[in-house]
Amino acid sequence: MGANSNSPLVELKNLDYTFPDGEVIFKNVSLKVGAGEFVILLGKNGSGKSTLINLVLGVYNPLNGHVNVFDMAPTHNRSKIFKKMFFSSHDFDFDENSRVGFILDNYQILYPDYDIEKEKSLLADFELDRDKCIHELSTGMKVRVQIIAAIASGTPLILIDEITAVLDRKARKLLGELLSKECASGRSVVMATNIPEDTTLNSNRVLTIRSHGIVDYEAA
Repeated sequence: MGANSNSPLVELKNLDYTFPDGEVIFKNVSLKVGAGEFVILLGKNGSGKSTLINLVLGVYNPLNGHVNVFDMAPTHNRSKIFKKMFFSSHDFDFDENSRVGFILDNYQILYPDYDIEKEKSLLADFELDRDKCIHELSTGMKVRVQIIAAIASGTPLILIDEITAVLDRKARKLLGELLSKECASGRSVVMATNIPEDTTLNSNRVLTIRSHGIVDYEAA
């Protein structure tokens, strides 16, 4: 069953997660992300950001508690959820011999609401050429390809795991403005980062992962 208009897109309820070696990562964590929200999750390296993302993606199972995405358990409904969610990660690698246009065309096939006109506008904003080969691009430019695909995809939910470290200040600011605009139209974004400066982006909420939990961010 899909999420109704009053349901959060992402919900963690009384979640516990422990690594196989016994290291406690999360204890009794609860979180809701509704439609139109831009939520930033700030945490140091090793704090559990990627673990949380993997729980939402259904890669990991919680030890206790529940994870729901679009009113579905991600571990049992990954294919259904992935059609409605775009995941962008610093760990993702494209085929180095592919052209930017070929990669974006493949995303267009995957997502039925993909917006080609928005893609064109974003290519101009991020100064990218569809005819460029991936091996000709810097790491930051490769991340921009992911950003363009994520925003053009039209998915209700965009999930981002630590991509801003390789973006310059101008591109990071543009990313924040674009994501905020998408959320104003009803889409939702969850962005994990270890960069404190990202808390200045135009998000609805900034949360901090620490001491096995998620709390409201407090600037120093």
